[in-house]
Amino acid sequence: SGPNMDYSQWAKKLAPGETFETVKCSVCRGRSLGELAAQITEYRRKIVCRSEADAGLPSIFNEYMHCAWNNPGEEHTAQLAVYAQRAGADVYVFDMRAQSAEELQREFGVTAVSQIENRPYDIIINATGVGMHKSVGISPVGEELISLCGRAIDLIYVPPKSKFLEIAESCGKQILNGMAMLFYQAYYAECIYLSLQPDDAKAKELFEEYCTL
Repeated sequence: SGPNMDYSQWAKKLAPGETFETVKCSVCRGRSLGELAAQITEYRRKIVCRSEADAGLPSIFNEYMHCAWNNPGEEHTAQLAVYAQRAGADVYVFDMRAQSAEELQREFGVTAVSQIENRPYDIIINATGVGMHKSVGISPVGEELISLCGRAIDLIYVPPKSKFLEIAESCGKQILNGMAMLFYQAYYAECIYLSLQPDDAKAKELFEEYCTL
């Protein structure tokens, strides 16, 4: 197990006779799932490099990717919102069905965002999972809205050009997918945890190499 094309979109092509050493791995064991998770958590806390950036960090909770694995829904969100709030996080919910969002707002005290209006925006960004995995070929918004916007960005990186971006491109809009987001969030996270000084030129070089994999 570990990074591959399904999880983390990671791959490394080797030429004949070429070698590559991966990062170190660890093995934990336990008599139950809970005990195993505790062992992994303890190990991670011991090896993490602390830095000034670790002090006073806010809670950022990505429900669809980390817990529901791109299968978000009212049931998942309702269950997870309780625990996120107990941990001190402010929970905000946007649901394509306004009624569901309002029900979650009343029941769990989260903040619902009103329905998106069809009006000109400089940039429209799809930060949902709509368009990948089981929803490939589906756009979270229609051409009527996209055609009014100046540019379109989709944080999805598989497929490289989602239905959302296809519509935007057909409307003559500038488009950008989430490949850079995927890479740079990993690069800067590594710099923070390893207390390294980010190097923009080096990061760009690594990103260009990453795009060729």
